[in-house]
Amino acid sequence: MINQKSQYDKIASDMTQMLQNEIRKKGLVKTGTMLKSVKLFVKQYPQGYNIELEAVDYFWILDHEYKIIDSMMATAAYKATEEKIIELQADAFVDKIDEELFK
Repeated sequence: MINQKSQYDKIASDMTQMLQNEIRKKGLVKTGTMLKSVKLFVKQYPQGYNIELEAVDYFWILDHEYKIIDSMMATAAYKATEEKIIELQADAFVDKIDEELFK
């Protein structure tokens, strides 16, 4: 069985960097409260893990105006990250089936 939590934590950390890089690339800020507040984290639910975004309130205003998240999601790095998430979900599904079969 794979350690999904640690793998999701790594993905969330990588995605935090991607998002912060997009903010810098758009020239919105180089350092400061907003940049430091942007963080993706992993939350566990009964059906599995979810990656969630936490940021100061005005991030959402800037995201609406400058499409920060959309820009990040259009990058090759994000596409590769999506593939990792799909693989993790598939592995979790297989693990769950194995658990049921070999009870």
